[in-house]
Amino acid sequence: LEGPTDTSAAAVASMALLTLSELQPGTDCARRYLCAATSTIRALAGRRFLAAPPPPRSGAGAAAVGAARGGPMLKHGTAARPLGIAIDRGLVYGDYYLLEAIEICRRLPGCLDA
Repeated sequence: LEGPTDTSAAAVASMALLTLSELQPGTDCARRYLCAATSTIRALAGRRFLAAPPPPRSGAGAAAVGAARGGPMLKHGTAARPLGIAIDRGLVYGDYYLLEAIEICRRLPGCLDA
């Protein structure tokens, strides 16, 4: 895709689509919502958007860093493009909504199946 991307918005949208699919079980709309959400989650979890894990630390400061050493899960998030704020970076709420969407998928039949 050309142009700007916003993985945080895509993660929020995928969670919303999953929620909509749960509200209309067994309908064509629910299947379309589930399909769109699944496609989005798969894209976000791919190499293009998922950040590489940082190299492991060793030495005296490694224990103090703990979980904070990780950084964002998703790349290419945007907070406020018109204002020029946080463009093309990892955003904590993008990570949160992706994890929430994956959690919803875990309880929905057919979501993220092979």
